Amino acid sequence: MEHFLPENLKPPMEKLAAEAIAAEQLEEMLDATRAVEVPKNDFSKEQSQIKTTQEIQEKKTSQKAKKTKRGVFAPQYGIRVKRSIKEKQKQQKEASNIQRAGFVADKRIEMNVLKKRLKDIDSHIDYPEEERVRRRVVFFNEENKGIFVNVNGKKKQITFGDVVADMDWGILYRPDESCPRDVWRKIRKLSDLSEARQKIGAIFNDEIVVVEGITHGGTNIDEEFIEKHFQGTIIVGAIGEKMAKNILIRMSYNNPEILFKVESANAIEDTELKYDFKVYILQKVLGVAVEGTDMSRDEFVKNKRIVGIQFTISSIGANLIKKKHQIKEARGKIDEERFNKYVKRKVDDIVLVSVPLTTYKDCFKQWLLAGKPSGGPEQFLSEEEKNKLVNTVLSSLQK
Repeated sequence: MEHFLPENLKPPMEKLAAEAIAAEQLEEMLDATRAVEVPKNDFSKEQSQIKTTQEIQEKKTSQKAKKTKRGVFAPQYGIRVKRSIKEKQKQQKEASNIQRAGFVADKRIEMNVLKKRLKDIDSHIDYPEEERVRRRVVFFNEENKGIFVNVNGKKKQITFGDVVADMDWGILYRPDESCPRDVWRKIRKLSDLSEARQKIGAIFNDEIVVVEGITHGGTNIDEEFIEKHFQGTIIVGAIGEKMAKNILIRMSYNNPEILFKVESANAIEDTELKYDFKVYILQKVLGVAVEGTDMSRDEFVKNKRIVGIQFTISSIGANLIKKKHQIKEARGKIDEERFNKYVKRKVDDIVLVSVPLTTYKDCFKQWLLAGKPSGGPEQFLSEEEKNKLVNTVLSSLQK
């Protein structure tokens, strides 16, 4: 990911070029800033014992740039070049600081974009032309008071949950001017907030990977990557995970009375704490609708339970045993202080959810062949499969 630094943080290009050249030549030539030491066998003494110019040249050639554990031997100078550990550490720290400054700058840029969009929403200003062309237009249905998109000349009903969940499948929306003002505003807010959260989350994951020296896990597997590699078994697992998560996201937005929400895991949660996404739900009403929706945010926070879900499509006993062992170890890490700066809302538990349907890959393929319609690949699951998936996840929250 490219990082956009403020001008005062950008080193001069001449300096960057010089540093790059110096790095490439470090193993070949003497650098005055490096620590040096004379080897035990002083080459000048050996050279004095050689009688002819030809012998000298042969001796130099045979010893040219011999690498050792201590550094690089430079026979043309008769000395050994040794890297300064402190200087190397200093350079690494400086490079890390520049990278982190880049991540901070990138996140600020996305926040500024969001602030601008929220102001545009208040002023009822549409996206710029170049932004409008990459978004599907959402219309309002006067008859049933729902929303829809046009697909090949036909109306396809969608929901507010689709506006949020479809972003995980690379689909963005914008409301048509004909939508009532409150509907227009809701579609815009859902779209802009979700997109900002996704982009800032991706930057944050890149930062975690650099700072902690870990992999992205499954956090950087997006729809485009899946489309290119969806023949592999691992990718089928990623498809199943996304389908499960996005069915729950659609439910949470389309049924706000249930009072639960879904959140993607970040890189360190995925790789270290072993869950793919988190589900927030009230402890007293797991799986039960709440009478009245006027619960304050403070009450919800106080009574909520957060569960990390490791989702798998495997039914193989050995695989499940291995994953259960990983989760057991991860549970012991939940309260470790080193995760505090990366995990804002810690989970109360981590559970393994296995839903080994055989149709994940076929659903994704059908979705591609249909032209990636709104609703994601999960719309091609049968009702029985959807119920099995949802019930398995929700029942795991009560353990």
